Amino acid sequence: MENKRETDKWHVGKEIPVAVILAFFLQTVGAVWWAATLTAKIEELSYQVAALTVDKYTKGDADRDKAFMFQRMQYLEDRVSRIEPNKRDAK
Repeated sequence: MENKRETDKWHVGKEIPVAVILAFFLQTVGAVWWAATLTAKIEELSYQVAALTVDKYTKGDADRDKAFMFQRMQYLEDRVSRIEPNKRDAK
């Protein structure tokens, strides 16, 4: 019985064509190549996301813009209030 097990081990026989072995090899190489390009694309996208998070509009930016617009509005209201009394007096 032990002798039969030794002869029944898995082996590649002559009935497997070379084309099938070559096809498996090419599929493996293709899968590795695909995975490598996918990894490169993911790394590039992660760099782009990191760049976007650095350039995002923060709350501090919004507060600064709000203060600037408030100052500009005050300046324009002051100009209008200086000009309007002169127009009323002229009529």
